[in-house]
Amino acid sequence: MANKPNIVFIFPDQHRGDTMGCAGNPAVTPNLDKLAEEGVHFGRCSPNSPLCMPARASLISGRYVNEHGTWANNTASDATGPSYVRNIRDAGYHTAQIGKLHLQPYGREGIHSRERIPHLIDWGYQDTHELWDVMSYARCSCYYTDYLREKNKLQVFREYMRNISRAVVPGWGQPWETPPALLPTDETLDMYCANKSAEWIKSYKEDKPFYLQVGFTGLSKGRRPSFS
Repeated sequence: MANKPNIVFIFPDQHRGDTMGCAGNPAVTPNLDKLAEEGVHFGRCSPNSPLCMPARASLISGRYVNEHGTWANNTASDATGPSYVRNIRDAGYHTAQIGKLHLQPYGREGIHSRERIPHLIDWGYQDTHELWDVMSYARCSCYYTDYLREKNKLQVFREYMRNISRAVVPGWGQPWETPPALLPTDETLDMYCANKSAEWIKSYKEDKPFYLQVGFTGLSKGRRPSFS
């Protein structure tokens, strides 16, 4: 197993592929551009669906939407079907995820992401630290809301998310008109996800190689964490 490389799958959200500098956009994306420079940039890829859950179900299962049946964001995906994460696990890797997955609807108000752990284990993830999608933070809980609650900043963040939710409803305004969240950079959602991922990598001690999927929501701007 020693000759098998560790795998870190960085899965950003809320932006198109052509918004990166390496794709010819004038946007400044130095970290993504560096990854592209050191690897391979696929410039002609597109998802199997324009919706989040159907596209993610296609990615993990390798199936088209009409085959896996997840047609919309309120339709649960079938964790008993094909899964590349389960294949990686069965090939001798320790599998983990931190951040957004969105393979199930977020469900009732007050639900905590830890309730979804059995479903994610079925998909093949052995360690899970699932964080919700942007709009769910006004009503649902996860490890990030636990973190903010400890700092007495949860209500500040939830009010910000309510403002964003109102902004996407026709007639209420536009999301880009919403003022910034009143949180320090190091406490924003994406930085929390990045720092937790870096901590996980640094603390990993098993003999097996690892597969770590990091799912950013694209909600915050902050400095790059150190993975060294």
